Amino acid sequence: MPRMDTGQARPPRCPGMLVDSVSSLSDNHSNSFTGRTFAILFGFGLGGDYMIIPLITAEIFDARLLGRLLGVILTSGGIAEAVAPWIVGHIRDVTGRYSKGFLVLIAMPLLGAVVVAFLPKQAVRA
Repeated sequence: MPRMDTGQARPPRCPGMLVDSVSSLSDNHSNSFTGRTFAILFGFGLGGDYMIIPLITAEIFDARLLGRLLGVILTSGGIAEAVAPWIVGHIRDVTGRYSKGFLVLIAMPLLGAVVVAFLPKQAVRA
């Protein structure tokens, strides 16, 4: 089975996520074109994210561990996606503004990027 270089798969979604981030910062989504463009780009970015997770996990870790690792990674991601709106809502209730909650949402992926930087460069075999 041919192996896909994960370096080739990663860059195309990065510009989409950047556009998503910048577009979501603007409060003017009254233009339906802007809102639809944001939704399309966000969808591609999110879909690319879910396709990249198994590729990178399989590249770094042994295939025998793939099922267990994906179970942990995707379950923890699902829990985080379920809890994050509650956290942002609580921060908004306490402070009266969403900006602090959104800063927490910005900090989480930045922390994830730091953790990913420390992943092994060589494949880990079980």
